[in-house]
Amino acid sequence: MILLEDILTKIKNCIDVPYSLGYNLDEDDTYSAIDPVQDCLHEAGLNNECDIANGVSKVVIIPRNSAYVIKTPLFGSWYYPEEYDEENDEYYTDYENPYFDEYTGAYYEDAEIDCSNYCELEEYLYNFTVENGVSDMFAKTEFFGYAKGGRPVYISEKCKDFWWGDREPSDASKTLVKDKRDSLTPGWSRMSSMITALFVDDYGVERAEKLFQFLSDFNITDLHSNNVMISEKTGKIVITDYSGFFN
Repeated sequence: MILLEDILTKIKNCIDVPYSLGYNLDEDDTYSAIDPVQDCLHEAGLNNECDIANGVSKVVIIPRNSAYVIKTPLFGSWYYPEEYDEENDEYYTDYENPYFDEYTGAYYEDAEIDCSNYCELEEYLYNFTVENGVSDMFAKTEFFGYAKGGRPVYISEKCKDFWWGDREPSDASKTLVKDKRDSLTPGWSRMSSMITALFVDDYGVERAEKLFQFLSDFNITDLHSNNVMISEKTGKIVITDYSGFFN
């Protein structure tokens, strides 16, 4: 059994990349290089004990025998700009001059945090899920400490992809969601029909509507199937990435 504390200690000791140097790679370049944070993890051999994944705004380290995952934020993204060739009257991708774009973060009025740190933003929003009585529908994210170089590290509940979890919404919930969407009922179109129906199955119509109102009130978006998963603890569907994404 791999102990979470052992993994966290290794992560804190091996990541020597300041927050300002963590970045996401252009999608076209993910096979030719890895970002500096992942590079540290691979050099330390953590890829032998954990699965390591890159989202747009975070690196996620997934110990294979733990109830938690570890997250650390990315500061921005490299991409290849598209330029216009006047002579040939066509656009082309400039692979010689990659461009770095610093994340601006999702905007929340009066937020007392750095909204460009999507992990901190997730922790911040989780506190409001508690206040609004919907926290059981979110995977909790909380601050753990700092790695070398001052990089913040967070832990979150481990979940599994519902596409692999043999979850299929009930016919009654699918019909209800279709009717709500056809009638343009506010809040019922923020996630896919399948995901929405699973929330109805797992929590009931009233609580699902309470969740949709919360998502609207806090402008939580980017709720695609990779950001909504099944809790390994409860077996219910939960939102795992809820910081939103605005660049």
